[in-house]
Amino acid sequence: MPRDEQEIDALLILEVLGRPKEHIVSALTGLIDQLAKEKGVKVLTRNIKEPRELKKEEQPAQAQGQELYVTFAEVEIQVTSLFDLVGVMFKYMPSHVEILSPENVSSTNADWNDMLNDLTRRLHAYDEVARGLQMENTILKNQLRAVIEHQKKHAEEHEKEKHHEEKSEKKSTKKEKSSKKDSKSKKK
Repeated sequence: MPRDEQEIDALLILEVLGRPKEHIVSALTGLIDQLAKEKGVKVLTRNIKEPRELKKEEQPAQAQGQELYVTFAEVEIQVTSLFDLVGVMFKYMPSHVEILSPENVSSTNADWNDMLNDLTRRLHAYDEVARGLQMENTILKNQLRAVIEHQKKHAEEHEKEKHHEEKSEKKSTKKEKSSKKDSKSKKK
C-alpha cells in the first residue's frame, strides 16, 4: 500500500547500560550506525555522552554490587514517513522521542491502518515470546523441584545409611570390648 511520504525530523534518546565503560560506548555507536542503515531513515546528528557509573541505589536488583555504567546519545533523524518513525521506535526502543518538524503531521487512513496492523503484529510476536519464556520458566522450575526432591531423598537415604553404619560400628565396638573383657577375665 503506498504511504504518503512526509519527511519528519525527530530527536531520539538512546540509552545503553552495561560494562565495561568502553564497551557501552562502542555498543551505542554500533546501534546508531545500524539505525543509519535503516530504509527510510537518515541520521542527521549524533551526540554520545560520556558514560557514568551507576550509583548503588540506581542499579537493577540483579546487578547489585557490580560496577555498571550508563550512557546515552541524542540522535536527530529524518524519516520518510510516520510509519518509519514508529518502526524505529519499536526496533530501537528509545527512552525519548520528540518530533521536531513538521509542526503538523498528517496521515491517511491507509497509513494508520499500516501502523496499527504493524503494532498489532509486533505485540502478538512479543506476547508469543513472553508466553514461550513463561512456559520454559515453568518447566525449569518443575525440573529444579524434581532435582531438589531427588537430592533431599538421596541425602536422607545417605543419612540413614550413615546412622545405620554408626550403630553397627558401636555394636561391634561394644562386642569387641566385651569379648576383650571376657578374654582378660578368662586369663586371670
